[in-house]
Amino acid sequence: MVSAKAAFEIVTPRLVIRPMTEGDVDAYARIQTDAGAKFAPDEMVEKLRDERAAKQRRHTLWLLGVLKDNPDVAVLEMSFYRRRQFRKDVSVGYYTLSGFRKQGYMSEALAHTLKPMKAMLNVTQVKAEVDADNEASIKTLQRAGFMSRWGLPDESNLLHFRHGR
Repeated sequence: MVSAKAAFEIVTPRLVIRPMTEGDVDAYARIQTDAGAKFAPDEMVEKLRDERAAKQRRHTLWLLGVLKDNPDVAVLEMSFYRRRQFRKDVSVGYYTLSGFRKQGYMSEALAHTLKPMKAMLNVTQVKAEVDADNEASIKTLQRAGFMSRWGLPDESNLLHFRHGR
């Protein structure tokens, strides 16, 4: 369900998925640290602001998934972004914090966000790229209904998937 608030929320059985804000600096820091980034704590707020500004310039919707029963606990982040402003497709990127992997959180998030994001962004297709060696991510995309575009990795060892027409 997508609520009709100024800042929307998508509520799933275990998650609340909403736009990332400057107030999410602690969650952002945990995600970045978990992904291997190294920033001093006082750099985090500026890094978050810069990232949000860059994503807005690239027509990106940047989402944070938190536990429904404990909204202070961030589980994942997702980005829906257009490569060009008026295209009828978007790409999705995502990251699940390591302590929450292999529990179905990203599958749940994708299952509940794809249709509303297509409607909100007025697109017919969502694309994804994944490293050919990342079996967990490939399975997550397949569970969410993504289809492989070519079946073989490209020169960068990426597999390309699409959801929708």
